[in-house]
Amino acid sequence: MQLATPTRYQLGPGDTLVVELYGTSASTYVGEISSSGTLSIEGIAPVYLSGHTLSSAKKKLTTALSRIYQGLRSNDPATQVQLEVNLQSARTILVQVVGQAKVPGTYALSGFSTPLHAIYAAGGINFNGSYRMIQLQRGGKTIETIDIYGFLSSGKQSKRLLRDGDILVIPYYKSRVEVMGAVKKRGLFEPLEKESLSQFQKHFGGFLPSADPTTITIDRQSGTKRKLLTFSSDTFDKVYLQNGDRIVATARFSSYTNKVSIEGAVVSPGAFALE
Repeated sequence: MQLATPTRYQLGPGDTLVVELYGTSASTYVGEISSSGTLSIEGIAPVYLSGHTLSSAKKKLTTALSRIYQGLRSNDPATQVQLEVNLQSARTILVQVVGQAKVPGTYALSGFSTPLHAIYAAGGINFNGSYRMIQLQRGGKTIETIDIYGFLSSGKQSKRLLRDGDILVIPYYKSRVEVMGAVKKRGLFEPLEKESLSQFQKHFGGFLPSADPTTITIDRQSGTKRKLLTFSSDTFDKVYLQNGDRIVATARFSSYTNKVSIEGAVVSPGAFALE
């Protein structure tokens, strides 16, 4: 993909850099970062750049090349030399997606990839997978827990870029509820343990205009039977959902105070206001 290099992108083996010098001296160097993490330029010792961003790599290269190009240290426009560093092509990384992905396996991705790119490459999450507790493991440790609902409801996503050898673990869901009735989006949803109903309702879009927003009914498993619980809107921030709950938003049917209906052999049958 022809994308601008993200500022948080960290260079690594396999990245190809273009180093351009202009001013009183003009030269261009193109090289790939070696497996040892260094960039070799003729006339200077290999410069270690693995793990550096482009801005920090520019500083290191400026220091190293100033031994050859004295103008890199000069502030005089007549003798000054400028240096620019750009990423010509990003390396390919291998990432494993395991657990409840539709097609788990090892995927070759661009170095610009985020966890969402890896999940997309694996075909998404299967029916039993969790959308809210995806673990990004690096070096045998979980460095981030990813909640895709934040992306689906408000566009928030992980800003962390994947690295070679990363593992994405998609576990089974722990809790699932069904949302029914006069809501904007019906279906199965995955609540978090400490997520109140007032926080959770943004995931199904809230209530339809025809709904009664003041109350909601929860059909909950209680032992071997089920029971109905009714909550008012002022307690939504204290209501926490349980696995197997059914949330029912009831439609509100308004009554009229001055309605008269006329039907039959008239020019304009229908409802009219009684004044």
